[in-house]
Amino acid sequence: MPSLRSWRYLPMLVLGLPLGSGTASAQTLTVERLPFETGTKAAQPSVAVDPREGFVITWQERDGDGNALRYAVLDRSGKEQRRGLVSSGPERFINGADFPSLAVLDNGDWVTFWLQKTAAGTYAYEIRVVRSRDQGRSWGAPVVVHRDATPTEHGFVSMAPAGADRVRLIWLDGRNMAGSADAHGHGGDEHMTLRSALLARDGVPTDERELDALTCACCQTDLVRGAQKTVAVYRDRSDKEIRDIGAVVLDDEGASLPYSVHDDAWTMPGCPVNGPALAARGGRFLSVWPTMADGPMEVRAAFGNGDSFDAPRTLGEGADELGRVDAAEFAGGWLVSRVTTQDDTPTLTVTQLSADGEARADQHLAAPAGGYPRVAVIDDVALMVFTQPSGGGNSTVAVVRTTE
Repeated sequence: MPSLRSWRYLPMLVLGLPLGSGTASAQTLTVERLPFETGTKAAQPSVAVDPREGFVITWQERDGDGNALRYAVLDRSGKEQRRGLVSSGPERFINGADFPSLAVLDNGDWVTFWLQKTAAGTYAYEIRVVRSRDQGRSWGAPVVVHRDATPTEHGFVSMAPAGADRVRLIWLDGRNMAGSADAHGHGGDEHMTLRSALLARDGVPTDERELDALTCACCQTDLVRGAQKTVAVYRDRSDKEIRDIGAVVLDDEGASLPYSVHDDAWTMPGCPVNGPALAARGGRFLSVWPTMADGPMEVRAAFGNGDSFDAPRTLGEGADELGRVDAAEFAGGWLVSRVTTQDDTPTLTVTQLSADGEARADQHLAAPAGGYPRVAVIDDVALMVFTQPSGGGNSTVAVVRTTE
């Protein structure tokens, strides 16, 4: 899965400096780099919020001949409270663009997953979902949420609470590509699809359904529950190779037909490995995504009610934009993270938006920012995690805390 750009890595910097970009306010966020210890081959972090515990960081790292999925709990001040192991084992599919996350359910259960190889083919792996009923202190047996048993790709998972002990999952599913030219959606007549299922404590998937019969093969997805509906966003794909952002509304009654967040008309012959992000406050949703429909990379943002989105605005554009976006509601407004190139170095960059979408000047928070930075928010405190390369093929997990 090729990336659009490569770079060299430089030593870590914490900047926290605004850029004058003509936006309404230059108020800056307070930025703090937190100490966070991992092994020398740790990467693919993500972060979620447990209202009772604080921030929950997950990441993967080498463990002997296999790989481990680990977690740590930090309070809103950034102080680590505890950490633990979810699972460790061999033959896991490790990919910098396709990594585990964690969902905290309405009943307090934690749910996470990893990708497990099932055959010799490069893209033959399944999603193994695990649940903890005691906030990570112990974990149940893994469940395979898709039941097609084909030696094809199943990944790019997103999750959201679905009431009580239920979690809604969406993922990119390769079952229809078992006979295609390369079993990864490139060649042949079969393609990647977007699928969904519900999973409760009994471990039996329900409401299994195909949401979209033709999608991009390796862009991240996102799934967010608002006040009245749950919305999925993903990079769609047409038979003419237009790869704009699609959306589907899900509830207990079923799923809507897919629709386009905006008709960018980005024609792209291969997967850009650069998906959308979504955030919600009440019944309002913010979708953010990268596109090169008009030439250079552009990061766009659009608000909507989940059934449709307004015309997008541009948060950043040009050769220095790398995409890799995330978003969250923050301090009565919104926070969007992305990666930009500053002084030839990939840099974690954020834009703060007011409640009505007015943007403040960008802030460049930390560099080098490897992988796909993730953000989670508790009130006016945001925690951002990303992979920090350390040379020689090694990397650790970096954690940045920001407040107004």
